[in-house]
Order: sequence, then C-alpha cells, then structure tokens
Amino acid sequence: MKAPKIEPEVGGYCLGWESGLRIRIKRLDVHSDGRVTGFLSIRNQNGTGEAILLSGCQFNFSSETVRARHAKDLAKKYESLKYNWIEIFDYLGDKVQDLATAGEGVSEVWLKDDVEAPELLLPPFIYSGVSNIIYGEKGVKKSTFAYLFAVIMALPWDDNPLELHPVDRTIKTLVCDWETDQGIFAWYLSRLKRGMHIPECSIFYHHCQLSLADELESIERHAREVDAKHLVIDSLAAAAGGNSDELKGSSQALQFNTALRKLGLTYTIIAQTSKSNEEKQKTIYGSTLFTYYARNIFEICRPRDDTDSDVSHAALFHRENNFGRKSAPIGFRIQYGDNYAISVEREPVSMAEFSDRISARVKILQVLIKGLKTAAELVDGTGASRNTVDQTLKRLRGKGQIVKVGDKWGLASVNPGLPESEPEND
Repeated sequence: MKAPKIEPEVGGYCLGWESGLRIRIKRLDVHSDGRVTGFLSIRNQNGTGEAILLSGCQFNFSSETVRARHAKDLAKKYESLKYNWIEIFDYLGDKVQDLATAGEGVSEVWLKDDVEAPELLLPPFIYSGVSNIIYGEKGVKKSTFAYLFAVIMALPWDDNPLELHPVDRTIKTLVCDWETDQGIFAWYLSRLKRGMHIPECSIFYHHCQLSLADELESIERHAREVDAKHLVIDSLAAAAGGNSDELKGSSQALQFNTALRKLGLTYTIIAQTSKSNEEKQKTIYGSTLFTYYARNIFEICRPRDDTDSDVSHAALFHRENNFGRKSAPIGFRIQYGDNYAISVEREPVSMAEFSDRISARVKILQVLIKGLKTAAELVDGTGASRNTVDQTLKRLRGKGQIVKVGDKWGLASVNPGLPESEPEND
C-alpha cells in the first residue's frame, strides 16, 4: 500500500491515502515512560460520502497488542474494504511514534547586525507572537483594557484617547472567554462604544468550557476561519484548568504554555493576583512558571482610596519585559456615564496615589523634573528611606541619567525629564 500524505495539525496529524482512507490523530502525547498516546479517528471516502470507520478513541500507538486488536476488529467489521489493517496499524504505530518524538529540526542561525526585533503590535503592551499578561486584583478593569486594546488594533485606531499607537494594519482578535458569555461580552463592548464613540468594528468571540489544552483544536480552527492573529485569554486560571493547588504546581503551567506554542499566535492573557494582602507588589496567581513563560507583563492597579462611583483611576506598571526596557507607569481615567457607558482616557500617574507601586527610581526622577534637590529633599519628596534614595541615586548617576551639582542632584541634560522606560531589572 502506498504511503499516505501526512499533514501536521494542532496537537497531531492527518494521514491520507489515495484510496480515500483518512486517519486523524489529535492530542498527541509523549509520556515519561515512553508511551505515545492520542485520540484516533478513521474515516473512508467512498462514492456516496465519508464513512466513519472508527470514531475518536484514546489510542496507545506504542502498544502492539492494541494495534493488533484494532486491526482485527476493523478487518472483521469492514470486510468489503479489503484494506490490510495490520499493515496500516503497524505503519501508524511506527510513523506516529517517530513524528511525536522527533521534535523540530535544527537551523543554523548566524550572528548579524540587521536582525529585526520582535514586533510591537500595540506599544508597549502587546508584542507579536508571544504571551503578554495583564494581571491585577478583582475590579481593576483588566478585561476592559484587554477589549480596548483589541478594538484599537482592529480598526486600527491611531488617534484614540488612550494615546496608544497600533501598527498600521488591521489585527483581528478572537476573545476566548472562560468567565462570562457572549451576551455579557457584547454588552461590555456596547458600553465602551457609547462612552468613547468608537467607530464600527468587530471582535470575534468564543465561549470556552474546557481547559485551553482540551479546546486547542477548536480554538485553532476558529482562529483560522476568521483569520485572527491575536487571542485574548480571559482568564489564565480557568484556561489553565485544575484546582487552586494544581495551579500552583508546574504541571498546569507547562500544559498551558505548551498549548500556546502549538497555536503560534499573539496572546493577551488576563490573570489574577496572588492572595496575600501583605505584598506591596502582587504577583500572578499560580505557579511562577506562568510568569517565566510570558515575555511581557503588566500589573494594573488602582488607588487604595478610589471610591468615587462615577470616576476611577488606574495605572499599568510594567513588571517584566524580556525584549528590552520596561516602560514607565501609564495612567488612565475611567468615566462611567449614563446608560452604563464607559470612557477611558490617558492621564498622568499620581505618585501620591500609587506611592506603594512606584519604584524609588521613578519617584526620584519625577521629583527632579521640578529642579535640583538634595538627598534629604528627595527623601521627603518620595517617602523612601535615606538608604534607598542613596542607592538609587548611585545607580542613576552610573547610568548617566542624573548629575550632582554641589550637594544637589538634577536630571542630566541628555535626559531632560522622566524617561519613557525603566531598566529591565530595576
């Protein structure tokens, strides 16, 4: 029997023979003991349509006994087809195990000066082709910002009130939602449209029930059908699956990120914070691997005394960036109007309101914008300890961002004002 044509699919392969036989393998998995398993389905194209010979079932490609049993059952059940099922299943077991364990090929990468950096689809929040995370406490409008970012990229909307500048082409988004439903999602979009007078555009939506790994094939199919290059995952804990203890272990995080790599798209992932009330800087809830695998991470915060029912404030703090310098904190004002309308616009970050979230470096630079200051005056102006101020001044001077004039400190002439970014490890 002539060898089949093999086509890679998300999580598996499709093998097709000229005779019309089609074998599809999904959720292919290599176990620690060497077993290769997956879901197997077999169909046959005949003159009147496609016949299902074997519906999706869990299959052990490494077991000769399993292969022989299925070959015998199909030969008995479909005698008229005259397929050599033993030969087919032996080929299947050998080929699928090779494919599953082969991994990707080797490429020779030369050191060059003109290699393009990862593309920013929406600076500084969304890098192309990787995981970008927005996390924060309940009620800080994580989903609102994720949806707005999707709208800005979809139009693209360059003169938006958030003062963000998307790439000059349409980026279609598919929202994968584990938390609400399509009706609530559409209502949220309508609130933003009314409040911000957003031009007509569409965001694709998919309601999810299983974990990302279990819905991988359907999500890939939906994204391909609508040509979506950007996924909003709302939210990480539900998409990763498992209970709270499992999320803190490595298994769920590894499975979640493996699924993302198979899809090969751009992601904005909405995540929750750790539970501790003692931490000044919260972390992403769950395993630290969620943080390690993401390339770009923002924490969204609101002032502690933000109790006005009509207006609220939020700031996004750049916590991690694997590709370069972190941006300075970015502030937004959120206005709630009639008929549940929501509007969002850019505003300066108040150092007083977010003092527990802003680094000593940014606080010092903000104070120095107003003029020369002594170390003691910087302690009063930032609320930081004298030791913290002295150490931060030393680092800033070493980087050429500040100079000392007598007993006072000031911004270097090459850096007139608060810089747009922070060092990666600040």
